[in-house]
Amino acid sequence: MARAVAVPVSADIEAGYQLPATDLVERLILAGAVGCNIEDTDHHGSGRLVSAEAQADRLAQIKAAAEAFGVDIVLNARIDVFRFTDDHAHVVGEAIERAQLYLLAGVDCVYPIRLADAALIAEFVSAVDGPVNILARNAPTIPYLAQLGVARISFADELFQITLAALSERLRAIASELPA
Repeated sequence: MARAVAVPVSADIEAGYQLPATDLVERLILAGAVGCNIEDTDHHGSGRLVSAEAQADRLAQIKAAAEAFGVDIVLNARIDVFRFTDDHAHVVGEAIERAQLYLLAGVDCVYPIRLADAALIAEFVSAVDGPVNILARNAPTIPYLAQLGVARISFADELFQITLAALSERLRAIASELPA
């Protein structure tokens, strides 16, 4: 993809596939990406969250590896606390603490995925001293997110799903026109 477009590419690389920071960054750069999202979910263990301190250490290692390669990758630290509960007000404090630790570790942006309530987004943005990325799905409008101070908006697979649905609908219409 990076070779097919004339804009910078950022990759969603989950939690980094257990790769050491140097290997992760080398593969990212070789693929042509200049940024990535890194999740704090433990995909190869409990399936819950990695400790905030361990994640901050990993993020710092990734930034250091990128610096060693001479590429200042954009590191977007995904914060997954909202994935594990519907009571987002109850965990917003933990998300803020994680965001502050990750920013101190050198990330460029924090991404509290599934945080969609306008009041909680406002609380999060005002408490975090750094750029915040919000998932557009179920969130306030883009202009309102901008008013709240959100710096980056992600669409995840939303545009792909819309395209796929339109394609499926058109293919069904074509199939219905074919003789039996």
